[in-house]
Amino acid sequence: MVYVTVARPRTARDFCRANLRYKSADMSSQRIRQAVLQRDYARLDGVGLDPEQLTRYVAVLVRVAALDDITVQEHVLVERIAAVLGLTEEGLARAFLIAEDYKVTTETLLAGLRDKGLRVCLLRDAYRLAAADLEVTAKEVDALGRIASALTIPPEVASEIRTIALQESALNREFSKIVRAAENG
Repeated sequence: MVYVTVARPRTARDFCRANLRYKSADMSSQRIRQAVLQRDYARLDGVGLDPEQLTRYVAVLVRVAALDDITVQEHVLVERIAAVLGLTEEGLARAFLIAEDYKVTTETLLAGLRDKGLRVCLLRDAYRLAAADLEVTAKEVDALGRIASALTIPPEVASEIRTIALQESALNREFSKIVRAAENG
């Protein structure tokens, strides 16, 4: 369970300022999810990712989350992804500020992502984020299509990524139920 100490954030600024506290019993399922994310982003070459690329990555995710009022699930997912990617708190705060600055277009943010693997992960995470509240809206579908195009991901590959991300989201929800049942049983 997630306990929220502030009203549901509706803007990127509120999203940045939200103060979430987690019930300690949820820590093991959070550690499991964290381990899965770390596995997904682990670099085999041991080279870290450029902090500027990570900031742009998270800023794009915040924009996706802000399309239809940011939910607690979206908030938690963005924070988890940022933490696993190694983005500092300052970098996370900067990502939120960049996300709010619409003088910087999403296409400009995406153009700064040079790592091809990171570009594919971003599209996957954007789909996961859109599905975090159990509903992918038409507005989100449109934005995700534009993101795939700006990342120069071919439509057939983007479709495959979408399918995988949505299946992964559903499986993660099911696995979370199993973990909660095991913890309570």
